[in-house]
Amino acid sequence: SDTNGFVNALPMLHHRTMPSIAGGALSLDQVVTMGGRDADLGQPWKGDASLELFDSEWDQPASLLPVREVIGGYYREVGVTFAGGTLLEDRSKPV
Repeated sequence: SDTNGFVNALPMLHHRTMPSIAGGALSLDQVVTMGGRDADLGQPWKGDASLELFDSEWDQPASLLPVREVIGGYYREVGVTFAGGTLLEDRSKPV
């Protein structure tokens, strides 16, 4: 692919989790946006793609159904140092 698509120009959501050492809840359970620096980018690849989503008791991807059109798939290796961002939700339960 000549480009990596437009998606990398937009803020991306990340879910940061870490199990509690004492068991039970997650010590770290956050939804954040993150900015990066020192990016090391591999060659982008593009191709045909398909997407299947299934209902889940704990996740909500099925709320995106029906998927009417998949415009393509991209793959690229990315190495980056995360620097800064925005905390959107914090459900952490520190021990």
